Amino acid sequence: MGNPSKKFKDYQRLRQQFDGSDPIIGAVKTGGNGRAGHRQRVANLPEWAMNYASLRALLLRAFPKLETNPTQRARAGRWAFIIQHYFRLGYTALHVAMLLRHEDDRKSARASQDWHAMNAQPCVMSKKEGMENLIKRITDTVGRISRVAQGLRTDSKPRIGKMGRPRKV
Repeated sequence: MGNPSKKFKDYQRLRQQFDGSDPIIGAVKTGGNGRAGHRQRVANLPEWAMNYASLRALLLRAFPKLETNPTQRARAGRWAFIIQHYFRLGYTALHVAMLLRHEDDRKSARASQDWHAMNAQPCVMSKKEGMENLIKRITDTVGRISRVAQGLRTDSKPRIGKMGRPRKV
């Protein structure tokens, strides 16, 4: 919506009638454009996102059994997909969620051997709750990726000390 003082001539008259602490004045949105954060994120790409060696080190830090454990390999593949589309290509979380949903639908249909590109259903938001959950999952994963890149665990705790119960002295 932008700054209401520039768009509405009646804003001056409203300010004469209402104080700044009145709820009606606080309800008028004066914030900036929501895409400003997206442009800033795309312009300030982290160094590890474009370097393959540091990206591999990041994935190995988050998934140490990447080579042997199929679950960690699948999760690392999902992280790589998100890094490619969200960080490198600069897509929004909504776009990445739709691509990930389409990719999952295609893989599940390929497993049944009856998938064809012409028969693929477009990723429409017919299931709004499911799509919102997927977007939340993408944004949470992006946060986890950023924390691992900073050297923290995925739950924001530092990687220090031995694991397990401390010894009794």
